This record gives sequence, C-alpha cells and structure tokens, in this order.
Amino acid sequence: MPALTPLGAIKILSNKLQVQEFPECEDARALEAFLYLCARIKGLRSDAERQASYQEESLNQCRHEFEFIELVLVRLRTFLDLTRPLEPMEIVSAMSTLQFLARRLTVPYDDWDLDQRDSPDLAELCVELE
Repeated sequence: MPALTPLGAIKILSNKLQVQEFPECEDARALEAFLYLCARIKGLRSDAERQASYQEESLNQCRHEFEFIELVLVRLRTFLDLTRPLEPMEIVSAMSTLQFLARRLTVPYDDWDLDQRDSPDLAELCVELE
C-alpha cells in the first residue's frame, strides 16, 4: 500500500462516509486514514504550541483552536463508527468536517484564520444521530 498523504487520507474517509455499500475490507484502510489524520494534527499542535509559547495570548488561542479540532475529530470518528449508511444531512455534516480538517492540514499554521471564519458551522456538525 502506498504511504498516506493528508489529502489521500481525506479522500479515503470521504469515500467511506459517502458510499452506501463500503466494502468491509476497506474499513481497516479508513481507520488507518483516521489515525493518520489524528497523528498529523497532534504533530501540528506540538509545532504550533512551540511557536506560540513565547506569548501567553497566542498560546491560549492555539490551545483553543486545537481543542476545537479535537472535537471535530471526535465527531468524525462518530460518523465512521456508524454501522448503517449515513443519512443525507449526516453526509453534509461529515463532509463539512472533512473540509475543515483538510484546510487545517494543508494550510500552514501561521496562515490559519483563527477567528473561526472558516470553521464548519456548529449546526452542521451537530446533526443528531439516530
């Protein structure tokens, strides 16, 4: 298997969430992609906290941003763990989650819009799961 990239992991997860009949043999690859994203985010957090450690306000803002990202990852994991196909509104929410994570993984931390303008709408993320 080729090594994962951030966008490759996003693509695998996107397929997993959108395809109604996702092959069970691909579940391991989707889990690997999710764990890869988590590791990348952890590395980004470590680097960002090191950069921001010189200013208390910057460090607090950095921590707040990564706490939000961790919530987004938990939401994504919830979608991935469902044993039934996602409903249309759940797919919208899941894709919004993936788009947000893709932006965070492809844009350098220094260029992040930390006032949450590019964050997913929390209403989209909070679709009730049955």
